[in-house]
Amino acid sequence: MNITIKKDVTLVLPDKYRKVKLPWKKKWLEALRSGKYRQGYYDLCDRDNGRLKYCCLGVLSKIQGRLIEAECGWVDHFENLAVLSEDNPAFGALSEGGDFPEGVSVQFGNGVFQCLAGLNDSGLFSFKDIAKVIELIWKN
Repeated sequence: MNITIKKDVTLVLPDKYRKVKLPWKKKWLEALRSGKYRQGYYDLCDRDNGRLKYCCLGVLSKIQGRLIEAECGWVDHFENLAVLSEDNPAFGALSEGGDFPEGVSVQFGNGVFQCLAGLNDSGLFSFKDIAKVIELIWKN
């Protein structure tokens, strides 16, 4: 099944796709759509001219109260700068990079994305676009 997300962007779902439960989904969608968070790339969180910028996974970690400023930068509960930790409550549904379930992808032009980090870091997808993808793929 194919679902149009926006012009030239299609969500591809396997036949008879069933949504997987995603902890924190409702609060995460609210945060991504709130306009409160500046979008950043490649790291969960980074400082730019004194202001914080987040990737979509960094927003999740922030609202969970797990985003910690470490010597090397912002991390999810003492782990990695760019991905979720294995002990994150949403890890089972997302893996470390916000991986889509098997057979699910987002197609944009000639590109194929299979994770939220890829959508975010491509610079082509806003937090609102990413929220729409999350809403279509996972359930509360």
